[in-house]
Amino acid sequence: MGLNGLTKHEAAYDPAALVDKRSGKPKRVSKKMREVIHGLQDGTYRTKKAAAIACGLTDGYIYNAFRQDHIRKYIDDRTLQLLRAGKLRASQRLVDLIDAKSEHVSRDAASEVLALNGIRAEPSAPLVTINNTNIHAGYVIDLSDPREPRDRPKLLEIPAETQED
Repeated sequence: MGLNGLTKHEAAYDPAALVDKRSGKPKRVSKKMREVIHGLQDGTYRTKKAAAIACGLTDGYIYNAFRQDHIRKYIDDRTLQLLRAGKLRASQRLVDLIDAKSEHVSRDAASEVLALNGIRAEPSAPLVTINNTNIHAGYVIDLSDPREPRDRPKLLEIPAETQED
């Protein structure tokens, strides 16, 4: 939940822009606009211009319509419906990939399932740290220009005879 009990999805739209000023009813998406939106979503049309021509609209009309809140809300609602419908298939596919013949695919699927359930492996420490942004065991490579005067941290010099192999 977000602002005033609204989800992020609902809070993205101006409530006044979703209602017709004269009738007070929610604005509707025309049949032609629904055809354009569905055709773009299912791949029937590859571009907005192609969809506009096929549905008997101008590309300028489509451009302006896609900027209106009630059209954007319709597109988002439709997208969420499609994603919800695919959630079961996607989760089943991910679980099936755990038993894949490829060990690499199986490991990646298992890691993804664990990560989705809040179990994530700690990444191994990098062998090289650039510009000292992450402090881990390994080497530090200073890429700054040595001719530029600035306060530098003191580097620890270890004599070669005391280093272990």
